[in-house]
Amino acid sequence: MKRIFSLIIIFAATVAFAADVLYVQSLKAKVMASPGFKSDVKAVVERGTELAVTGREGDWFHVQTPSGNEGWVNRLTVSENPPLGTVKPVEKEAVAVEDQSRRRASAMTSAAAARGLAEKDRKRLSQLGLADYDSLKSLEGFSGTITGDDVEKFVNTGE
Repeated sequence: MKRIFSLIIIFAATVAFAADVLYVQSLKAKVMASPGFKSDVKAVVERGTELAVTGREGDWFHVQTPSGNEGWVNRLTVSENPPLGTVKPVEKEAVAVEDQSRRRASAMTSAAAARGLAEKDRKRLSQLGLADYDSLKSLEGFSGTITGDDVEKFVNTGE
């Protein structure tokens, strides 16, 4: 009687374990031939793919993919919960980011962020050689006057 009861418990545990489902969390997960990163890749599954768990060995789950492939996936690539919303690539019809954002910070905002100090503090730091606010002011004068061609020429020739 004890033997039959033990077999029933083992069978129930096996059925419960086999019913487990995992979801791919990484963009792609490799289904390996054996539990190890150096093993042959049997399949590659996409994020959100539901995998039926049929066994476990350490950090590796033996799974079956929806297409019927069987193999091993590492625990770092899967979870018991489906992934949260996925990010879709930008489509051609999507509104350009530039149309919904400022082209660049205003001169006043840039200067305030770069300086961030009162006039006497800027002078003190310049005298100590820790900052050069005169050069910063000079550089601000170039805003919008350097073209992409100028940059390319400088990169290629140093002039």
